[in-house]
Amino acid sequence: MAHEIEGNNAFFGGNVPAWHGLGLVIPDDVVTTERAIVLAGLDWEVLKLPFTPMVEIGGEDVVLDTPERSYLTVRSTDLKVLGTVGERYKVFNNIDAFGFGDALVESSAAKWHTAGSLYGGSKTWMLMKLPMDTCIMGEESERHELYICFQNSHDGSSAITAFVTPVRVVCQNTLSFALSGTTRKFSIRHTGNAASYVAQAQEALGVGFNIMAQLEREGAAMMQASMSDNQFTGLLDNLLPLPSEDDYEVASSFKKASTRVTKRRDLMHDYFTGSPNLENVRGTAWAALQAVSEVNDHRAEQRKNVFDINETRFERLIEGAPIVQQTYDYIIDQVVA
Repeated sequence: MAHEIEGNNAFFGGNVPAWHGLGLVIPDDVVTTERAIVLAGLDWEVLKLPFTPMVEIGGEDVVLDTPERSYLTVRSTDLKVLGTVGERYKVFNNIDAFGFGDALVESSAAKWHTAGSLYGGSKTWMLMKLPMDTCIMGEESERHELYICFQNSHDGSSAITAFVTPVRVVCQNTLSFALSGTTRKFSIRHTGNAASYVAQAQEALGVGFNIMAQLEREGAAMMQASMSDNQFTGLLDNLLPLPSEDDYEVASSFKKASTRVTKRRDLMHDYFTGSPNLENVRGTAWAALQAVSEVNDHRAEQRKNVFDINETRFERLIEGAPIVQQTYDYIIDQVVA
């Protein structure tokens, strides 16, 4: 399976099981990066080896002379090829990519909560929990935890990325929208020295630590702003407008698009009006944001392969959720303001 947690190469703290029941589940979170990497099975190195294409001509192997040199990234433990990269690509082993998280642990009493590898080892992640829980308007059911997620790739597909994200505990719903003026993401390209970025990362993500105060303030404003069913329908009209038949040359394509959009709108509306997770905030702008986020995070249509579902969710978390961001912006501009 191409898009799944790699075997048991993962650990999950707090006695919370893995997405697929894989990985090592431990009772407590982990303090040091080195220990977390061992528990997650990420204590291996990546080798960068020259790649020379070879073909068979006349029964003999002939090495081709290519204009640009390319390299393979190979895992040291099993010599598995993880990707093909260029000459300027710099390997950041897991201990190097995630190592600057130790400085954040020491300064903020944070701990590693989960870690593991995806896509056969070509991508790895570590999730750090910060001691900054907050309850919106004192509601225990609206408790949010703050995390920093670190992601690295060994196939040249992405930079080392760190981002701050709050999680709504009651349904493990990830609010991956960018609060106004808050730095949420920091990246390091695979062409420099990761150690030199430590101070910059601390400064950038340090701004993100203020996300809880802002979330509490703006979340309270949304909870105090009422939103009717008609207003929520207006929000959906703005974010997920029904397709126009004029935009489709083939009637069957229009029908499929219309069905897909209608199903998603209906699901969001059902969550807004009937989700038990929103019982205490029903009829508010906060419930509207949570309904859109919950459907996007957990119920969005996925590819057929069941092993893809949670990995796609993880990708949406890393890349952000445009519709959740648009919902947040709409509510701030049109409802709260």
